[in-house]
This record gives sequence, C-alpha cells and structure tokens, in this order.
Amino acid sequence: DGRLDLDAATLFAFDKANLSPQGQQMLGRLATFLNRNKYTQSVVVGHTDSWGSDAYNDRLSLRRAESVKAYLVSQGVPANKIVTQGMGERQLIVDPASCKGTKAARQACEQPNRRVTVDIQGATVPANQVDAWRRELTAVGVNVTQ
Repeated sequence: DGRLDLDAATLFAFDKANLSPQGQQMLGRLATFLNRNKYTQSVVVGHTDSWGSDAYNDRLSLRRAESVKAYLVSQGVPANKIVTQGMGERQLIVDPASCKGTKAARQACEQPNRRVTVDIQGATVPANQVDAWRRELTAVGVNVTQ
C-alpha cells in the first residue's frame, strides 16, 4: 500500500474544486502509475483548512476528491477502483491557533491543511520500478509517504 499527499494549492485555486492545469499534469502522472500497476482500490480523500463552516468545508473537500476521481477516470483509471471521501477540517496538519498575523498570512500558514490524499491499497509495483515511480511522482509535486 502507498499513500500519496497532493498539495491542494497545486490542484486547485483557493476555495475552488476545479482542477488547475498544473493539477491535471500531476494527476496525469498519477493516472499513468495507476494504469500500469496492479492495486485493489484507491481511496481519494479531500481535506480543507479551518476557514469556513464545517458543513461548507465538508462539501468542498468532497467536491475536490470527486474532481480528482473524475480526472483520473478521464485518463483511463477504472471508476470502480476509486472511492472518494471528504474530511473537511477534521484532520488538520497545522493547528490554526498557531497561525498569526494578517488574514493572508494565516491562510498561507494553513496551506498544509488543504490537500488531497490518495491511499493506493493492495498495490503491487515491480521492485525494480519502485524508485523510478517515486521519483516520477515526486517530480510533479506528489509527496509519497509510504
């Protein structure tokens, strides 16, 4: 299994769920990886920062996860192998209380909270290709955590 962290700033504009061209490039590489390797399913989870209401952030995080899924499917990844979830602000990386200064500074401080994670379950990547795929995905801004 492998978990990938995708920076929402690369994928989306602030407070949006439409993919940016750079986000499409990143997901194109991820789709190539998924299409070339065996796995049982991938779980795509959207996360937000603490700005906005819980209900709004839940909807935004799910819309972002669904946008990622739709793009992966458009690149040939089977829809039935992708599950989406929206976590809203329930799994923050940066504590908003630690963010100080202007509104822009506080939003920038919380950037790590705005992300999409992809958990690739049951993946079997040939041993001689693991490092190459890690470099390939890292080159387009994907943080490979496992």
